[in-house]
Amino acid sequence: MSQFAFLQPEFSPVYDHARRAEGVALSDPRAACFYARLALETAVKWMYERDRALRTPYDDALSALIHEPSFRAVVGDARVTKARIIKDLGNSAVHDRAP
Repeated sequence: MSQFAFLQPEFSPVYDHARRAEGVALSDPRAACFYARLALETAVKWMYERDRALRTPYDDALSALIHEPSFRAVVGDARVTKARIIKDLGNSAVHDRAP
């Protein structure tokens, strides 16, 4: 059973990406980072579509979304830091040649 099973009933797209990241974490860390970033981006965009307190930034790129002051106010500094790490590792997984 996935540690992300609680997401499945209401957030199945996020669950699907998170479960894939979890499933390949040891066998394919690059893919795990990619799917973790995709899960994050899916969740953040879902939040922007539904939470009126969030102001859409100048750009819909994940970096702009997670650094928008209204997002930081809603989720807190600690989660923004974690989101940035996931974003950066996901970008590295896709663009860097290093293992």
